[in-house]
Amino acid sequence: MNCDRVKIKFEIGQPRRPFEQLMCVFPKQSGHALPFCYRWLMSSSDSPIIDFYPINFRLDVNGAAYAWMGVNLLPFIDQERLFKAMEEADNGQKNLTPEERNRNKRSGDVFVYFRRTESPALKCP
Repeated sequence: MNCDRVKIKFEIGQPRRPFEQLMCVFPKQSGHALPFCYRWLMSSSDSPIIDFYPINFRLDVNGAAYAWMGVNLLPFIDQERLFKAMEEADNGQKNLTPEERNRNKRSGDVFVYFRRTESPALKCP
């Protein structure tokens, strides 16, 4: 109800780079999937953002039958701190290989896959 009165405002920005996104969501156990220059940020006690990757954290099972159904209660990530630490670690992307720099672009080719066969359920008007 009253949805027509809701005012939505978006701020124009830029998408995050792929490695920035991964650093926001990966646990430290997945650090091997990141470029070498970022890995220490997730595991070293000298890392300025080590608090983003805690070893011990609470699990909210909220009535779930199994632990894997629960929600990990992790700290929020301060993006500015994360991006500053990453910039210092990769020295303005100079510590990334050419292939890693290519993988870390903000945009690239977009591919859309679809099925050519018609299905009554998938038919567009």
